[in-house]
Amino acid sequence: MVVLERFKSFVVNLVLFLFISSLCLFVLEVIYLHVKDVPLDGSIPLEDNSASAERIFRKSLNDVLGHELNPDTSAIYKGTNFTINSFGMRDKQYSLEKPEGVYRIAVLGDSIIWCGGCGSVSYRIFSNH
Repeated sequence: MVVLERFKSFVVNLVLFLFISSLCLFVLEVIYLHVKDVPLDGSIPLEDNSASAERIFRKSLNDVLGHELNPDTSAIYKGTNFTINSFGMRDKQYSLEKPEGVYRIAVLGDSIIWCGGCGSVSYRIFSNH
């Protein structure tokens, strides 16, 4: 009976140790992934320094953003045709005055919402749904 209790205690301690170790490694990995490529000046570097990237993105006046979309731009970036309208949004051009009976929704987000790697197929863009 004593051996069984000691074995149960050992298994519980082992599981607890493995869980806490895994959690610590996960937290350290998240911290590492967020700080490894961030320069000391706080700017966020572009992944691609190609001419297309320079046409689509511009340095933002907002230090938190780092870069933003360049209005009235169209270029092929990472194999995808991007069109940025005059409002700085990845979409076709719209008139400033909204037609009656039309609802407009602006979608803000990261590269997943922006669909940076979706290719030229526009149906994959989240805001088109």
